Parts: sequence; C-alpha cells; structure tokens
Amino acid sequence: MSAAQYIIDANPGSVFIFSGDLNLPDLSWSNDDFGLIYSSSGPAIHCVPDVFACNNFFQLNHIPNSNGNFLDLVFSNDFRINIEKFVTGVVPCDPYHPSLVFMLTFVDDLPSIDRCHKYYNFRKACYPRISTFLSSFNWLETLATTDIDSATCALYDALHYCVTSFVPLVVFKPSKFPSWFSKNLKNIVFAKKEMHAKYKALRNPADYNKFSNLRAQYKYYYKKCYKTFLDNTENKLKVNPRLFWVFVRKRRSSNGIPNSVHLNDLTATGPESISSLFSSYFNSVYVPSPASSLPDIPFAQHTLPSDCIFNVDDVENGLAALKNWVKVLGSKSAVVPVPSGVPQGGHLSPLLFSLFINGITKAVPKCRFLMFTDDLKLFRKIKSEADCLALQNELDSISLWFSTLGLQFNTNKCKAMSFTRRRLVFDYSYTINGSELQAIATWAFFSLPI
Repeated sequence: MSAAQYIIDANPGSVFIFSGDLNLPDLSWSNDDFGLIYSSSGPAIHCVPDVFACNNFFQLNHIPNSNGNFLDLVFSNDFRINIEKFVTGVVPCDPYHPSLVFMLTFVDDLPSIDRCHKYYNFRKACYPRISTFLSSFNWLETLATTDIDSATCALYDALHYCVTSFVPLVVFKPSKFPSWFSKNLKNIVFAKKEMHAKYKALRNPADYNKFSNLRAQYKYYYKKCYKTFLDNTENKLKVNPRLFWVFVRKRRSSNGIPNSVHLNDLTATGPESISSLFSSYFNSVYVPSPASSLPDIPFAQHTLPSDCIFNVDDVENGLAALKNWVKVLGSKSAVVPVPSGVPQGGHLSPLLFSLFINGITKAVPKCRFLMFTDDLKLFRKIKSEADCLALQNELDSISLWFSTLGLQFNTNKCKAMSFTRRRLVFDYSYTINGSELQAIATWAFFSLPI
C-alpha cells in the first residue's frame, strides 16, 4: 500500500483507479459524500481500506460473486465511474471473480497551466538591515560629486542590492485545495495525513483513535466551509451578478455550438455554413409585407396620436432600412433585410410597437379590451344571443385588422371564458380564422389564477 500512496502523492489532481483481487471477504463496503466506509465481521485488516479512506477514495464495485462476497475491489477518487457486470464474455465466467465493465462517464478537463513562479516577499524583508545598509552611504557626497545619470545608477544599484540580499525569494504554487477550504480545514487535512502515517508505522490504537477523530473533524468542517462558500456566493450574486457571469465564462470549456448542425434535411459543417444556416432559420420568422389581395377594412391600418411629429411612412422607411446577419464561431453570414418587426432591445422598440397597434380601438369599437405588450383580452357583457354574435363579429374584425398589419393570432393560446352567477349560460362557440376557441373555467393571468 505504500506504493499506492506514493503514486497518489506523486500525481496530485489526477483521477486514479485501483482495482484487483484483494481477497477481503470479511469487509462490507459503502460510500458517503467523502469516501468509502467499511466494517469488518472478522479480524480487522486496516492497511488497505485506511489508505484509500484517508485519501477520500470510493469503493465502486458492488457486484458480488457467486458466494455473495466482494473479492475484486475498485477504488477511485472519482465517484462518476460506474462498474457493471459484463454479460457477453469470450471465456466462461469465473464464479468467484465476475467480469466487470468500467464505464467512464466523466469528461476530461483541459490541461492545467503551471502557474508556479518566484517572487520577492517584501512582507518578510529585513527592513532594519536595509536601513543600516542605506545609511552607510554618504548620499550627499555621492549625489553632489557625480552627474545625474551616475547618481541615479548608484541609487538603483543600492536598492537592487537591498532587494536581492535582504528580501526573501519565495516560490508561489497554486493551492491544490478547493476554493472553499479554510486555513483550519487545510491544517486538519495535514494533521490527518500525519497521524495516519504515524499509525501505520507504530500500529498504536491510540494513534488510530486520534486519526478517526481528525477524520470526523474533516467531514464536519468540510460541510461547514462548503455551506459558507455557497452562502457567500449567493449573496455576491445578488449584489454583483456580473462577477458570476465572468466566472462562468472563464470556466466554460466550449462555446456550446457543435461542429455540425442540422435543420430539417439540411446539414452544415464549418463556421461559414453554420452561420448561413442559422441566418436562414432566423429569417424564416420575418413576415413579408401584407399582400395587396387582402380585403380593405373600413378604418385606417395605423392611427397615430395627434401630437406625433412623424408619419407612418417615416416609421416604415426607417424599419425597411434594417439589416440582419448572424455571427457564429467568428464567421458572419450574408446580410439580409428585415421586412418586419422592430429592433430587439432597442430603446424605441416598445414605443414603435405601441404606435403600430394604436388603431386597435377602431378595430373593436363594440368591445372593451385589456392589453399588455402582445397579450390581449376582449370582453363584453352577454345578455342575449345577439350579444354573442356581436362579440364574434368583433373577433372577425380584429383578426382581419391584424392580418392587414402582417400579424396573426396564435389560436392555440386563445381561449374563451365566461363569468356569471346564473345557472344557465349562453353556449356559443367562438372562432378565430375558422379555429374554434377552447372554453375554459380557469386561467392564469400573469401567474394569477382567475
């Protein structure tokens, strides 16, 4: 087991898998969040499980042999490795040692960059000796008898000697511990390893009790430090969410776009073809100009307020000049016109949309309505079947009006709902563009049930 410990210490940050026939049938195995847990029904053999438990390894083989024992053990410091029984073997299966399959489901991390470097630690510099050394010079005579260049060189040489002689040069090595490990938790880890090594050398039960106590402290403070780290992260996210996204972008291993994308029967590979395929998909949502074959309506398509200093033609000409392109993996698609809609995220886009549908009051003069952005609710008091027909006429009128604007209703989201205290209600089927509206009893209005 000393060889296994040497391999673990010599390769920090690596994923290890130790497997073999260790012939420990008297031990039962389980795992928690921090590593393996074992118990013995016979003479205790501590050397094998203690080494792996000290390094927070897991015992991953839970497939017993024909006698119900676990002779072949698999130890790893990565719990994402799955062990399954191999069914279709090329040779007859050994009843004492069933064939196993190792399923490595984790993704290899990017190679880490060695950030070790040396620097002068001025916090531990010997400033009394620096002061004594600088005081030994007659600076008045040095600066008065030499030119400015020589005096500057003399001062720099003295300061350079002070730094190299009285300031310690240390080597910076990035911590191998997770970021939430406190200094106390790190000290517990070192003490735990030291006590475990002492117990292996002397086999003193008192040392093993101290090791068990340190291991329990490690688990407790590990959970405590990790919870504190999560709480601090959540608080910082509320105060400055930008730091969170900076962290995400730094840890992101890929841009999330595969090398090959598909749209219906089309396949694109490479940045240029992928950007063009995205552009063709986005352009499919634009609605062309209304066809001239649509029937005329008895009121204006657009009604602007009386205090507007521009007309409809100004807005249409401005939107007609909009262009669109898609950039994927550093490659831009061809520029295409935008025949409909308003610029997404534009400061004037909400105002332009409100002006665009400002004439809705003339499209439904016999109904009242509630509207928020693109959510519209028409309502009318129904006292007779004639009122039902009037409401249906208003639905047909507003549907026609939207068609002339190049808009359309999503009939799958349109519902009909009645509010009454009477036992008998008018059973009328309302339609939009020939699609019958579903009658419902409850509806969520901005997450509020009505």
